Amino acid sequence: MKILKKKRTIAIIVIVLLLLFIIFGRKKKITTVEIIDIKYESINESVSIDGTLEAFVDVKISSDITGKCTNIYIEEGDVVKKGTPLLKIDDVSQRARLLEAKTALNAAKSNFDYVSYKFDNQKKLYEEKLISFSEFTLAELEYKNAQNTLASMQASYDIAQNNIEQTLITSPIEGMITALYVEEGENVITGTMNNEGTVLMTVSDNKKFLVKANVDETSIVKIKKKNPTTIIFDAFPETTYSGFVYQTGNRPIQKSSVSETGIEYEVQVLLEGKHGEMISGMTGNVNITTQVKENVLTVPIQAVVSRN
Repeated sequence: MKILKKKRTIAIIVIVLLLLFIIFGRKKKITTVEIIDIKYESINESVSIDGTLEAFVDVKISSDITGKCTNIYIEEGDVVKKGTPLLKIDDVSQRARLLEAKTALNAAKSNFDYVSYKFDNQKKLYEEKLISFSEFTLAELEYKNAQNTLASMQASYDIAQNNIEQTLITSPIEGMITALYVEEGENVITGTMNNEGTVLMTVSDNKKFLVKANVDETSIVKIKKKNPTTIIFDAFPETTYSGFVYQTGNRPIQKSSVSETGIEYEVQVLLEGKHGEMISGMTGNVNITTQVKENVLTVPIQAVVSRN
């Protein structure tokens, strides 16, 4: 009996301990609360879009005359100054035309000198009433025709001379050769109304850069010139570049396909400072600040609760 009572006592003690552990051994759930002071700050409204970097000045070089490319003096990536020779077009035919124009001009000058001398004599004779009015009029007409012929031959010579000069293509600006589309031996053609002609190369002024981006019609009305802008390029994700809105589009962008929907406008952002590490074509995120509110009482968005 004593052993049985002892076992009962031990069982009761174990049950009591289990109940005490269940009741008092549970951990209470702790709620973490972050306390932030309400304060007055500036609030910015912005438009975030993707953009592409381009040189501020991008000049596509083409030729004013038709011919074969005989020499290329530069390579893609070269830095050139204004007036630097870039490319030479075969000038054999142009030199022949110049010689022909020069010969015609010399003949016109000789003829004009003779007719001018003859007209002066006829004019004196007419003033002395030694020839008739019709004879004087005929001499005057011959003089004017010779004068017009001389002017025409001079113009032809000037054009031929200019064409010779156009066979040597030089850089119109200081910048970098960012694209080269022609090789030595290829034929170069001039542009017409229905054909833009041969684009030989592109010279870019990389001292300043533009970031071009497209925005929808709901955003374009918010963006104004000089709006401050920040850009983070994919190539430099840890660097934030600053700039401002340089130009906003006044008409929608023409879609390349009828399947494309939505109206978009182009926005140009001028990057501030000089950036030698930049290359045209880089992409990044553009954040345009469209409105700033000063001294606004602010609370964290997490603290704002909507209740019915």
